[in-house]
Amino acid sequence: MKELLITQPDFMETFSCVGSACREHCCKGQSVTLDRNRYQKYIKSPYADIKRIAINQISVTQASLASWANIHPDNQGNCPFLDEQQLCQIHKHAGPNALSNSCATYPRVEHIYKNQKIKSMSLSCPEVTRKVLFSPEALILRFSTIHQYDYYKAPDIVIDERLANRACAAIVAASQQQTIEEGLWAINNFLQAFPVSYDVNKNKMIEIDNLRTELAAEITSGKAVESLTTVNYAPALRHELLHHFGDLIMQLSDVRGKKVLAVYAKTLLDNSPDKKIASPNREQPLSDAWHQIALPFFAEHPSVLRNYFLYRIHHDQLAMGEKPALATFNLQVIDYFYLKLLISAHAAKYGFLTKDNIIDIFYSYHACREPTDGLSLLFTQKLRALATREDFSSLSLLV
Repeated sequence: MKELLITQPDFMETFSCVGSACREHCCKGQSVTLDRNRYQKYIKSPYADIKRIAINQISVTQASLASWANIHPDNQGNCPFLDEQQLCQIHKHAGPNALSNSCATYPRVEHIYKNQKIKSMSLSCPEVTRKVLFSPEALILRFSTIHQYDYYKAPDIVIDERLANRACAAIVAASQQQTIEEGLWAINNFLQAFPVSYDVNKNKMIEIDNLRTELAAEITSGKAVESLTTVNYAPALRHELLHHFGDLIMQLSDVRGKKVLAVYAKTLLDNSPDKKIASPNREQPLSDAWHQIALPFFAEHPSVLRNYFLYRIHHDQLAMGEKPALATFNLQVIDYFYLKLLISAHAAKYGFLTKDNIIDIFYSYHACREPTDGLSLLFTQKLRALATREDFSSLSLLV
């Protein structure tokens, strides 16, 4: 028997679907793919409602055994199998094993390596967002082991990559007395300075720790703040990013999260004529709201921004795998830029922030940004193209 390591953050151990109490349930605004076996179970179900809905509201494609049929939302955008209490009839009557693969696993995500599995969950789920942002210990990693006959059919984890990932998390975790921007400055410098060795039998633990310690000292000494004051504001990049975001909001169909995000986006875009934030003066009201309203809120809730980036480092497997580390980090900073603008615009208009505002902004943004098809995919592709450009400066979005 082989021993395999399972890693997951603390919030996963206490997560529980809130069902009908969810502020926007996951059975909305999306089609669900069924394999042939599950489709057959539905149309032959002993439960009359399940059988009737399956016959009338599932389209058969026979694209493959794994993609045999699709469940489409009803005219209200909901899964037709939801009952009056917004609960799944399939789960209630036939049990969890009868659910489609996506329904059975959401919001869970797994990263598989040869001898370990690293687990996470999607921020597109409002309850995940609540637990991640507002539970102080949410991103403490918990470890366990399982035994099975063989290893996973996946590559070995690269030691240097895992050490680099954990070093980035340590930088964020240690930056409680500084702004999150200082921690991001340090991560940017770390990723640019440290070349990962792809020899799975070697590691550079001492070099990694020395570099992390050096950058932490530079944060403490004030060098990070001083360096950020010299960064160019980059109005053209901000304008381009806001233009892409405005296009997404205008063109995106009624997917889950869209209506909530659109409310906050309208507040932002109404304050940005022609989708432009072209100078520090134009952005000054948003900057004032961030410093006068948002930062005091985050001082009362210090876990929010720290946990968001600890989550992104873990969830995105920053510095691990085939995706370039700097491009992944740049994309995280772009997401933060959008979230920061949405928060600032709401604070500027209403003069306050609540936990519900923060949860709504974070989950709805990720619900609209994460899908891997349609306009959401196009939006992410545009952002990724910017993030991989040689002249892209993530630091310019932090000032």
